[in-house]
Amino acid sequence: MQGYIFLRFLFLGVPVLCYYDKGIALLALVVLFVLFSVFEFSRFLGKSLDEKIRKKYFFFLVPIGEKRIAKLLYLTAALFIVVNFFEKDVAIFSISVALIYGVVSLIFNSFAKVKIKNNTLEGIIAGIGFAYITGIYLGNDLNLGQNVIISSVIAAPLTELIISCLDENFSVPFFVAVAAQFVKNSF
Repeated sequence: MQGYIFLRFLFLGVPVLCYYDKGIALLALVVLFVLFSVFEFSRFLGKSLDEKIRKKYFFFLVPIGEKRIAKLLYLTAALFIVVNFFEKDVAIFSISVALIYGVVSLIFNSFAKVKIKNNTLEGIIAGIGFAYITGIYLGNDLNLGQNVIISSVIAAPLTELIISCLDENFSVPFFVAVAAQFVKNSF
């Protein structure tokens, strides 16, 4: 679990790259997508990567477990779509808010008690709180209004709770970006 949370934090580099150049962020996401696809494809073939190779070159994937690589693949695909098709400020903001919400709710889910679907009440509340704090700082820097901040922060848990047909690693960043873009263009 710790390796998975660590990798989710590393994805916060995507908004930083996007701030400087969208092309570099897209290239980094394509490289990650190909890397995770190779790992996932090798898992489907029943061939696990040699432990020595994994420990030497891909040490960051060792504590994750191979089933979580598919979740990272979904996350990479969602971030690629958000960076490519949404405005730059909305992409930076929504990716940051979605990742902070996801990481904080994962951390709080490990010791929480009140279950709601695949999440917990404590994880949802903590995720909303940290995402809102992140949203205030980023929203002010990117000149996004309070409406965009609130709609994005509320879109993250609602997407996670309501949409069950898509993986949450794909749906949360995507629908947070949709909510942010819609509110930014509407109000």
